Amino acid sequence: MAYDINTIGERILIVRQQRGMSLRQVSQASGLDYAMLHRLVCGSATNPKKHILAETVVRLCETLGCSADYLLGLSDRND
Repeated sequence: MAYDINTIGERILIVRQQRGMSLRQVSQASGLDYAMLHRLVCGSATNPKKHILAETVVRLCETLGCSADYLLGLSDRND
């Protein structure tokens, strides 16, 4: 089953808001580039990338305290 890059962006937004974190805070805590995260969360018609590195998913999950299954849209459980 393939993941949907838009689902990942939507779920990052949901979890970071639940945690009371700004996107800048997620970027700083995870060590991930702010602009890349912004494109991922907001979408970008000029960015044709439709993939995400496993390392990025791991960093986001550790920072946001959620499972990779949730972030990738494989589960609706956010715990």
